[in-house]
Amino acid sequence: MPVSPLWYLIPWLVIAYLAFRWRRLAGAVFVALSVGFMIVLAIFAGVERQYDEPMAYAVIEIGDHRTLCFTNSHGDSFTGGSAALAERLKRTRPPTVQVAMSATYDFGSFRAYHIFQIDGEFP
Repeated sequence: MPVSPLWYLIPWLVIAYLAFRWRRLAGAVFVALSVGFMIVLAIFAGVERQYDEPMAYAVIEIGDHRTLCFTNSHGDSFTGGSAALAERLKRTRPPTVQVAMSATYDFGSFRAYHIFQIDGEFP
């Protein structure tokens, strides 16, 4: 559900108006700081990185369900893969598997991921 920008824009306009009425410099500083904040937010939020590298993995078993937990070169962990792939990797036990994925970061923190291929197979 999208968030209406009016809940942020109307109070910002009121504060900017009152700051300009109080002191012209105060209004200019408020607008400049707001623009600076928006620039920093736009630069560092939603950064997407592509990975295509061998990753260490662990097979996670919960009852009859099997999945894989991967760790990339930056130390971020995520899960994925099918039960058949987990079974194959459990039998063959290679030390790493080739994973192609994209990861999204906000201010350097891992937020989301999408796995394209695991060891040449589509998940």
